[in-house]
Amino acid sequence: MKNKNTAQNLEPEISLEVIKSEIEPEQNPDSLPSKIQKVQQLVKYVEHFERLNQMEKSLDGLDISANKFRTATLSFTDVRGEVFEINHLQLVGDVVEYLRNRISDRRDEIAAQIQF
Repeated sequence: MKNKNTAQNLEPEISLEVIKSEIEPEQNPDSLPSKIQKVQQLVKYVEHFERLNQMEKSLDGLDISANKFRTATLSFTDVRGEVFEINHLQLVGDVVEYLRNRISDRRDEIAAQIQF
């Protein structure tokens, strides 16, 4: 006697409307695929937001001032391994301040996208 409960037999029928809603979720914002897509996008935004917060905390740990440091070094390495390094205290401080502002601006942009 053959077993009739094969995987093929247990799969539910899928209507064309379900397939259409999976292909075009933006046409039906209340559909499950649209909701899943929205949640996935929110997760990406939240992860990005958290990375920016961590970057900001790392920068906040730096205290670039003439009173605390005699020198500060900033170094960049490109994909080819070329290194650019600068030891000028004021320039390093300016770069750190610029990064703080950019991170803050980007975090605000991401926060505006996190909506339920």
